[in-house]
Amino acid sequence: MIAATNRDLPKAVKAGTFREDLFFRLNVIPITLPPLRERRRDIGRLAEFIVTRLSAELKRPELSLGAGALKVLEEHDWPGNVRELENVLERAAVLSSGAETQAEELALPVPPVSVHSPSSPYQAQLDAAEKALLVQALRDHGGDKKVAARAMGVALSTFYGRLKRHQIS
Repeated sequence: MIAATNRDLPKAVKAGTFREDLFFRLNVIPITLPPLRERRRDIGRLAEFIVTRLSAELKRPELSLGAGALKVLEEHDWPGNVRELENVLERAAVLSSGAETQAEELALPVPPVSVHSPSSPYQAQLDAAEKALLVQALRDHGGDKKVAARAMGVALSTFYGRLKRHQIS
């Protein structure tokens, strides 16, 4: 069995948010891979592999990536890692009419505004205020994320997303 996650499982076990017995069942041979954005030189070969596989699956003549498309792929940050790359290439393969995928056919999603590079002074203040509220809610509720999320009136998944965006653990 192969299992993948972007969570720090040893930390989750210590925090009691992941079962210790399950961790030990899964942790026989751990393989740690850096995210795709840290392996940019792998993107070209990986994309070509995916495009070749998609050609066969879609029963289309051999698809390829134009130089501009490859450059765009290599410059993207890939927050969704390989799964996002596969989705982008599959969408392009289905929607493109030619044998060579061009950069404009990739339709990469617009990356969210980074906390580290706000687009305006207002955004910087909004980010700072949100971070302060998240920290305060966690403090007020003894670090219980479920209770803090409920107190803030947001879904737990939204709360976790905001914690991640502001790099709060």
